[in-house]
Amino acid sequence: MKKEFVLVFLSCLSLFGETVFTSKAYDRALTLYNNNTAFINEKRDFTITHEGLHNIIYEGVANSIITDSIIPKFSDNRLKLYTQTFEKNRADFSTLLSYYKQNDQAVNFFQPTSDRYKRVVKKGYILSKSASRVTIQEAKSKNVFEVGLSDIFFNSLPKELKITKPTLTWRVKGYKGKQSVELSYLARGLSWEANYALSLDGKASLKGWITINNKSGLEYKDSTIFCVAGSVNAAQRRNPVHILYKKEAMDAVAPRGVKQESFGGYHLYKIPFKEDIQKGSKQILFIDKKDIKYKEYAKMDFSVPVYPLRGVRKSSLFHIIEIKNDKKSSLGIPLPKGTVRVYAKDSSKKPHFVGQSRISHTPVDEKLKLNIGRFFDVTSKITQVKFNSSKNRHYIYSKIKIELKNKDSKDRDVVLVGRYPLSGNYKITSTCEGKCTQKKISSGEMRYDIELKSKEDYTFFIEYRLDD
Repeated sequence: MKKEFVLVFLSCLSLFGETVFTSKAYDRALTLYNNNTAFINEKRDFTITHEGLHNIIYEGVANSIITDSIIPKFSDNRLKLYTQTFEKNRADFSTLLSYYKQNDQAVNFFQPTSDRYKRVVKKGYILSKSASRVTIQEAKSKNVFEVGLSDIFFNSLPKELKITKPTLTWRVKGYKGKQSVELSYLARGLSWEANYALSLDGKASLKGWITINNKSGLEYKDSTIFCVAGSVNAAQRRNPVHILYKKEAMDAVAPRGVKQESFGGYHLYKIPFKEDIQKGSKQILFIDKKDIKYKEYAKMDFSVPVYPLRGVRKSSLFHIIEIKNDKKSSLGIPLPKGTVRVYAKDSSKKPHFVGQSRISHTPVDEKLKLNIGRFFDVTSKITQVKFNSSKNRHYIYSKIKIELKNKDSKDRDVVLVGRYPLSGNYKITSTCEGKCTQKKISSGEMRYDIELKSKEDYTFFIEYRLDD
């Protein structure tokens, strides 16, 4: 019933004005976000032949369009917009059946015969239809047949139904002349993410890729691409493209000219050449940095036990790559969140994949800490060698032994971060000395840095005392 009403409504509209189709889109710009949403801005031309009511057909928008975000801006300020309709496909089979029945137009059908291999084509009028069958009356004989949906076909597609793509239809009062419309809207199914390849060989090199994923149901030809890094609240209505063009000063990031700037509390990356965004995914290089300084070390977090510790705690240590995101380290650019895949060369200079890690949005001067796995040959063992406490636990004494072993063929830096309770009058002491240094990094946290030569072991003790 709803589709039949729409068809009758469109038929009535056509009596009072012409149907105007827009041209292909141009000056298209896409602003992509990390939350599976994109802002599309584009222009199209159309011509109105006389003053009056018209239906402007804007065919080929994203089928994931957020309809209440649509902003059309017409070049003729006199034009009045009355209604807006969004349809994904007006020419589907069910709508065609409704249209031909409502308008009492003949359709072609295969007349049932006793010979299943014999196909006789007839013309007739639709009397009624169900989900799988149609009752039809032949035009000449007036005989009535019941046929399947696959037995009906049409000679042509009515003008009113020549919409086979997601389409906006505007009911307007327009004026004669060549005109244009600038359309802005939000759509789901378009997103971007950053992916990085970090190669280690004395100094590091970093390549960053913008990966664009397009599941919006539409391809975007010859488009200017913007990517916004940051958490944008979907409830906020922004028109970023209009703001973008006011920005001029941008820092170069990659040889291909991808630019970045601070924008509205986020970071904006502009691709300086136009691209076609097909359905699926596309990658664009936006960072290419070499000679990056980095630190590589083994890391373990542990808690100083304040209860009796049974047994021995053994573990391998995490493999950490640390980079200071500043110009001294040959980096110093805002890095959007993403996955960093790390590669290293063996003794024959052959590269291998050695692990990966996720990073969050990382501003300039912040540290990147990549946990890419665990060392095979760098291990630790923690043993509680002494423990005492009063019944009310106002007094606690815990002494632990930490044994580190480096069976690797390379020297390794080891970082241990110990955590302990903050309550009461406590004291932490250790035998960390010589190649081991300690530093309090926060309330309740102590850092121990140890330089382990190849095939070397190191043992030290930590004492925790609480005395109210």
